[in-house]
Amino acid sequence: MAHLKDGHIDAIDGIYQVMSKTVYLLAFSVLKNPEKAKDVMQETFVKVLEKIDKYELQTNAAAWISKIARNISITEYKKSQRNVNIDLYDEKLVQSGADVLSDLKLLKALDCLTVEEREIAILYTVERYKHKEIAQIVDKPLGTVLWIYNRALKKLKKQMELENKRVSYINSKEVFYES
Repeated sequence: MAHLKDGHIDAIDGIYQVMSKTVYLLAFSVLKNPEKAKDVMQETFVKVLEKIDKYELQTNAAAWISKIARNISITEYKKSQRNVNIDLYDEKLVQSGADVLSDLKLLKALDCLTVEEREIAILYTVERYKHKEIAQIVDKPLGTVLWIYNRALKKLKKQMELENKRVSYINSKEVFYES
């Protein structure tokens, strides 16, 4: 690693020989897909070259490289999960008109939220991020993210209740006029 840090790019070959199997197995354990694991392995060594200036000599190089591989693998996994969730969600919408109506009401209710509340609510409920991850994404303390999320839920609940009352009122008027 010292040679690589000193600018000897060819040192990556030796590091690759020693670490490639470990990186591949780590990526495969997360992704369960040999092709994606190979892609992550390649991306990991590209990142090692890009981030070598961040590596601190006298620290565990294998742990540093493994952490890079793990982070890339987790990011890839989350991307693939989001794609699966979106596909399943789309199929659900096509299958049920009642669900479409319900989802349209929810989309309308989201308009009552601030941009910040909407962003946090969507990251948590749709994108399936954990609150801690959301705190990092929006660069706010975890407590603040939790408070904003809970405030958003209260607003959504109130808005949905108002919408349901409005629909009930309209439906009752229609019944009244039909008689």
